[in-house]
Amino acid sequence: MASDTFRFKQFCIQQRHAPFKVGTDSILLGAWTETASARKILDIGTGTGLLALMLAQRTTASIQAIEFNEEAAQNAAFNFEHSPWKDRLQLIRADVNAHFANKSEVFDRIISNPPYFLNSVPANNQNVRAARHADSSGHRFLIDRAIQLLSRNGHLSIILPTAEGEQFSKLAIKEGLSLQRKTVVRTRPDLPSKRLLLQFGKQPTPQIEYELSIMQKEGSEYSSEYLKLTDEFYL
Repeated sequence: MASDTFRFKQFCIQQRHAPFKVGTDSILLGAWTETASARKILDIGTGTGLLALMLAQRTTASIQAIEFNEEAAQNAAFNFEHSPWKDRLQLIRADVNAHFANKSEVFDRIISNPPYFLNSVPANNQNVRAARHADSSGHRFLIDRAIQLLSRNGHLSIILPTAEGEQFSKLAIKEGLSLQRKTVVRTRPDLPSKRLLLQFGKQPTPQIEYELSIMQKEGSEYSSEYLKLTDEFYL
């Protein structure tokens, strides 16, 4: 069972009421997201606030984190208040569509660890099922929000299982976004792809593609590339 508190080098995550505990996906995304020149960041579906806190540590940006689930939002509020960057973090307890419906605000970065399992059996727990289960309309929703809320040179960064990530990419490109950066994530170098880290923007750019293995091929040690990527955060 996951601990109620997960400790990083510069902050802690209280996750007692969260549908999802701290996991590798969010840590990968928060460490991988390109942050240069970012002044305003939006974290959609912040959960415990982990991604917002990781980007607060990596930048001097103003960060808005939006979360609809009341229990998760309680955790995020606590985590923000007890972090070194509470003055730059704003928690919004709302539906993202309703909150931004009549606003012209734009962001340099949008980050999200979105619902997934398009082709999988939903979880039994109701809160987990609500947080995880998605269909193509959920992907379209995130793409539409990126088109609406990204600045001209802004980026959307997400992580998805490989199959869902490929579907998301096709839909995003069809809707006019450019796939600018992609990292194929494997548990080990000899295993099939597990996740895709994806960066989209409004400006067409040559796509950059990498591969990343979390573990070494032999044994149970983390790979040097994964340790280098996450070194700012893990104790």
